[in-house]
Amino acid sequence: MSEQVSQPQAVSVVPPQILEKLKQHEEHQPDVTCLECGYQGMMGIKSRGIRPFLSMFLAILFACGFAFFGVWGIWLTPALLGGAWVVFMGQTAKPIVTCPNCNKDLGV
Repeated sequence: MSEQVSQPQAVSVVPPQILEKLKQHEEHQPDVTCLECGYQGMMGIKSRGIRPFLSMFLAILFACGFAFFGVWGIWLTPALLGGAWVVFMGQTAKPIVTCPNCNKDLGV
């Protein structure tokens, strides 16, 4: 009988100073490479980009403001532009992460 010997898995140990910086963030993005210092691994998410809901809310508020002042011809235009803005922002909103090694902010 032949016995197969499995290769030991490599265990990577993250330095404690990087772990402390990662603990400062509630959310994390795995497998990101920093182009400034060359660090590769998990990074903390600083922000998620512009929220599409906020832009749609502002477009509706803008349209209601025009409607309140009697400009009915412009009622539909801000709503349509707001909807297009929501689609655009939903497609392009990317998280901004912070490198725990050099503290640079990166767009992923």
